[in-house]
Amino acid sequence: MIPVLSGWRISALHLPEHLKKKEKAFSLPGEEALSAFADLLGESEEAIVSDREDAPFALPALIPKDIEGPIELTLTLDMDRLGSGDAELLFDMICGQGSVYLDAIKLVDFTSGALRLSLPQMLRHGQRTLRLAFDDSRPAGICGPVMLHTAVFARLEQIRIRPDYTDMCAELTVFAREAGTYVVRAQGICAGEAPVSWDTTLSLHEGERQDVSVCLSLPAPRFGTGSPLPSLKFLLFKKLNCPILCDSRTILCGYPGVRAKFDLPLTPKECFLPPSELLARLSDIHCSAVCVPVPAPPLFYRAMSLAGISVRQIAPKGSSVRERFDPCITFQDKPEPREKDSLILAAWKLCGLSAGTPIPPAGTSENELLLESAGRIIDPALEDVQAVLRWLRALRVRLRAEAARQGRLSGGICAPGAWDDPDVFAALQTALAPLHLSALPLFGAWWTGSHFSASLHAFVPKSFGALRAEATLETEQGESLAHFDRACPVGGGSMVILEAQLPDHPCVLTLFTRLYDGDALIEESQLPVYVGLRGVLEAAFMR
Repeated sequence: MIPVLSGWRISALHLPEHLKKKEKAFSLPGEEALSAFADLLGESEEAIVSDREDAPFALPALIPKDIEGPIELTLTLDMDRLGSGDAELLFDMICGQGSVYLDAIKLVDFTSGALRLSLPQMLRHGQRTLRLAFDDSRPAGICGPVMLHTAVFARLEQIRIRPDYTDMCAELTVFAREAGTYVVRAQGICAGEAPVSWDTTLSLHEGERQDVSVCLSLPAPRFGTGSPLPSLKFLLFKKLNCPILCDSRTILCGYPGVRAKFDLPLTPKECFLPPSELLARLSDIHCSAVCVPVPAPPLFYRAMSLAGISVRQIAPKGSSVRERFDPCITFQDKPEPREKDSLILAAWKLCGLSAGTPIPPAGTSENELLLESAGRIIDPALEDVQAVLRWLRALRVRLRAEAARQGRLSGGICAPGAWDDPDVFAALQTALAPLHLSALPLFGAWWTGSHFSASLHAFVPKSFGALRAEATLETEQGESLAHFDRACPVGGGSMVILEAQLPDHPCVLTLFTRLYDGDALIEESQLPVYVGLRGVLEAAFMR
């Protein structure tokens, strides 16, 4: 298989200037060396006269929202270079609906999902234009890999897997286009282990199909959040002096898991990012569960399963996405109620229980919420006020993440897209770190003279031995209002409730938490504690 991501063009009655300014489409480095067919992409020698505007269009990508009406994505193929074997274009995920044409010949209609497009032998001569004509519905586009799959000698057909907790059994069919001796290789891929491999040799006549059974000592566990899942890779070679790879497939193994206790909600756009890019960002904040609001490309679910990322898929009953059997997926009929994406509302919610979701009284304006939180009239349009509000939103996300880790909150830990903010990203990195002394105050902000309390819980990976936990609530002058110092349970666990009497004046306190290995400090974090008189967040706006 070779990727077919360059050479595409987009056309419509009107295109935005940012597309028309592009001089050429994206091309993969070294693409010409990928296969004997890599140079089938090119421009048609004949110019096509049209009143439509067109421009290069790199894939995968959604059609920009500023293009209205029907559009077409086109690709020029040099059919003479495909040879006489089977040739298919595999679209991992098409979003939208429309029809596929080869020049003026309609091949198939499509709707959102994967598309396997056979290029008929009778039409494979000369340069032809493949056309994907989308209607005016949005979102639309090609949102996953596009691969050219050619099988000159033989191909793998339907593969059926029967998973077991100790062995993995599979049945597959090999179809030979040409007579010869073929080798079927099955490889079990499991993180951190040497691959288990099995070969069988077949002698096939031209046009013959033969069934093959495989049984490998590869366990198929129940999917566990944070645990990479094993997979089976099948390869088909033609046995010559130099074996030729004819076909290959990789299939996930394992049983579905249970829903993660908490997750990070993704935006639709994030679901269509290259999985490697999304996984890198999730790894940076140590997140092992996501919530997906729309059907994502099949490659997305496969990447999440192999990485041990749990997926909570929002899909109504009867939706086609529920036909997916990827082990990482659990389904939910409808999304959780979405709160208004408001910095002021996020700040106001800090005034309530850290592990709760307070709801403002009906009809309350944002200015009234800000007045109640700060205790005085503040102009939210001021740049320094906006900076404080963004910081308070990050603090609320931090507390929700701490609550989720301590088992006091379930579901999404922040609004979709909120983790793009650097302060929110840093808050998640701290709260979800594998090694972490988690502190969860009962409230996000406090009244002067009230009684402070926060639960402490140590999260310690198995690779660590006995550690010591320390927590201190300090004033701005460094005075200790509460202190805790005790050995951690091996492997972590719930520690204690830290309590203190708060000052009778507005101030910002700091709750420090630290983990020591002997005398060496190995983890430290700090959490602001706001104390107010006229409003519990009064101190946040005093500077």
